[in-house]
Amino acid sequence: MNTPLKIARKRKNLTLMQVAELIKSDAGNISRIERGQQTPSKELVEKLVALFKDEGLTELHILFPERYTD
Repeated sequence: MNTPLKIARKRKNLTLMQVAELIKSDAGNISRIERGQQTPSKELVEKLVALFKDEGLTELHILFPERYTD
């Protein structure tokens, strides 16, 4: 499943580990969020949106990925 978060990450050529380091999180958490298996905290959503704002990622893309999955 290609969620908006995963698509944005790949467009920026970032690995899960790199994203985790940039936002001070864990790669496992990012992976679960990308797959829709974990709901991120408000703080984590804000960090992800800030990191991927150039890719057009919004809070809704992260919180409700099933609405935007291709």
